[in-house]
Amino acid sequence: MTPDLSLVVVVDGTRHRLSPDETTVLGSGAEAGIRVGAGPARWARFRYAAGWRLYVLERGSRLEVDGVDVAPLGSSDVIGVEFAETGVVEAELSLGRHRVRLTVEIGDVAPPVRPGPCSPVTAGPAVPVTPPMLVVPAMPMTPAKLARRVRLGDVPLTIGRRGGGADVEVDGLDVALRHTVVRRGSSGVLVRDLNAGTGTFVDGRPVLQAPVGPGGSFLVGHHVFRVLDGDTITCENLATPPSLILSGLTIRHHRKEVPTLRDVSATLPSGGMLAIIGPSGLGKSTLCAGLLGEAVVEEGWAEVDGMPLGVAHRVNPALVSFVPQASSMLDELTVKQTMWHAARLRLAADATSAELAGSVRDVLERLHLHLLQDQTVGKLSGGQRRRLSVAVELLSDPLLLMLDEPTSGLDEGFDRKLMRDLAAVARDGCAVVIVTHTMAHLNESSAVVAIAASPAGESEPSGTGYVGPPEELLSRFSADSAADVMDALREGRTAEMPLRPPAPRPATRSAAPALPREGRTQPWQHVLAVSLRREFHRMWLRKELLAGLALLGPLVAAAIATWTNDRGLVGSPGQPNPDLAMAIAVTAICLSLLAMALSLTSIVNDREVLRRESRWGVPDSAVVLSRAISRGVPALVQAVVATVVLTLGNELRQDTLTGLPAGVETGLVLAGLTWCSMCLGLLVSCLSSTAEQAVGIMSGLSGGAVVLCGLVLPLGVSSGFEFVLGWASYLFPTRWATSALASSVNLPQAAIVHSDLMWSHDLSHLLGPLTVLFLMSALFCAVAPFALRKGRARPQR
Repeated sequence: MTPDLSLVVVVDGTRHRLSPDETTVLGSGAEAGIRVGAGPARWARFRYAAGWRLYVLERGSRLEVDGVDVAPLGSSDVIGVEFAETGVVEAELSLGRHRVRLTVEIGDVAPPVRPGPCSPVTAGPAVPVTPPMLVVPAMPMTPAKLARRVRLGDVPLTIGRRGGGADVEVDGLDVALRHTVVRRGSSGVLVRDLNAGTGTFVDGRPVLQAPVGPGGSFLVGHHVFRVLDGDTITCENLATPPSLILSGLTIRHHRKEVPTLRDVSATLPSGGMLAIIGPSGLGKSTLCAGLLGEAVVEEGWAEVDGMPLGVAHRVNPALVSFVPQASSMLDELTVKQTMWHAARLRLAADATSAELAGSVRDVLERLHLHLLQDQTVGKLSGGQRRRLSVAVELLSDPLLLMLDEPTSGLDEGFDRKLMRDLAAVARDGCAVVIVTHTMAHLNESSAVVAIAASPAGESEPSGTGYVGPPEELLSRFSADSAADVMDALREGRTAEMPLRPPAPRPATRSAAPALPREGRTQPWQHVLAVSLRREFHRMWLRKELLAGLALLGPLVAAAIATWTNDRGLVGSPGQPNPDLAMAIAVTAICLSLLAMALSLTSIVNDREVLRRESRWGVPDSAVVLSRAISRGVPALVQAVVATVVLTLGNELRQDTLTGLPAGVETGLVLAGLTWCSMCLGLLVSCLSSTAEQAVGIMSGLSGGAVVLCGLVLPLGVSSGFEFVLGWASYLFPTRWATSALASSVNLPQAAIVHSDLMWSHDLSHLLGPLTVLFLMSALFCAVAPFALRKGRARPQR
């Protein structure tokens, strides 16, 4: 009897009979012979060659056969298995949150009995498997939405990424190898984040440590842990695709009294793409701000996969992503560098380079950007920049992706391509919300919400003009074109819609317990290191400008001070040096302005980038400190260059106050001046909303630095208008630097100059200004994060 060479693969209850004459692909793409709802387009391949074989095509995937993990052979990264001639095999493919379970029937065997969706899998008869590679014992796997119970004992349990040796292992690069510690508490469990991954969330807030009572839950990456009692917790994956519910949302900006939107409702019960359309200025972007917690939700509620959204909650930024309309990428970096920096900030700090490379590569290929990875962002077309902006957010595999006007300014071709890419993202298991005023390709969306102006005018909030499928939009408005629909919405007319019952409100959540300390979504030191690496790389890319500010500028300034002063930095009552005060003033003023220029635009030019990264959990203090250190190095170089020129070109006083060589003493003062001035420029950058405003503020400070340095106007008197100016001069670094230099060279005795109480030739009047320069630098850096946060809180239209 001729053996049956066919193969039957059962997926989700559907039987697929494969022929040995053809190769069959399993995946979510159109070419797949075995289609799955989510996962890679070409995930695995079945082929017959003297026996049936299964090969995994997508890198980073895992293959489990009959409870055994199949591993590559040696250094090969190819995973595959050869089946026996007959029998039944249970297999599972997994990649991140995507999983598919297969029953493989080889030869002429009876169809197996399939278990229900929540029943344990019963394996078929034992069949020998002959893999052409090494096989290692399988790690425990967690099917999607299948809860796993964990008993707590006297010893705390560690939750972490698979392969790190944690007591409870889960998948996902947003989970650290050792992420969270759980132990029994007096009433429930006590959860402690180890500050190594993307945070542990309790009641929508990242926590460092918090109690969770019975019935409560906490979130680690894409996994929900529910507390049953003080001894038992369950672990389950978040649903894919997730549900999205918006119910009766009324939203206003923080600094406005009147709501912008009123009573907006929509539902995506099982994922898909929701398009928010309407004329400009009606508050479409406000809806995204409300869901992100950047605007006030006065009424109504919203949630994704059961997790509440809004200002009172901070859903894990790895799960909720937002692509802003404004350009929020650095033009001088390449596509690959942009993705790598985002991956380091968004994924676990202990993720390996190979893991990050695989994640970056997969997302770039998914959005057709892999051929552009060495191209600088500034040279990308509008459509390519938008796709890159989406790619940055997809690195964390979010449940909800929101986009504000992603197709604005694109031609019809790029508009269609981007909408199709977003529809594919939605099909892969992510709920997508897109805000747009164009309607050319709405057919790619699953549902549409149209925002209509209030009939009462701009004094009243906008509302819902239509909710429903995109194909019914024109007919509901009795319109012939998209322009007619926009006119109707602008006039406040609404479509005829069938009444829909409101979405059931979720059970009221108990108030979160008092938390001893709020946690972070990334380790602070890790964020600082990543930001520093990027900033130094950016400065290297602009090395010509940096060389001008750090080398050429101070060299010229010190040379001018030297050439205009034949006597050097010495003098005596018998032979006063008339040009000494001018040499000190030129050196101090020029160095102060050059140091301010190093940091003046370092924040304001990157404001949209920093706004986006703050949503990822990047702390403002790490941002400011990374700028201060990266700009502080060239600021100190400025002081060194100026000191060398002054030392080589001038005669210096040998009897110094500190006992150090004269060049070293002068260099310390100039270093304090340049560092303090750089910090002042950084603060100005944080306070400014535009580069033009920053330049304007610097112009005012430059005038004060010149006039109030103490060498142009007499300030060191105890009464009169000069006394008032004297107090004002203490706000400027040049005042303290010139005072320290004047004390060092004993300016009142060495030159013909007015008197000043700060120019006494003693050690205290040298070290005092140096201490003040240090304290002013610390003060500027401490205030800068608050200024940055306040500027980001300004309402967005």
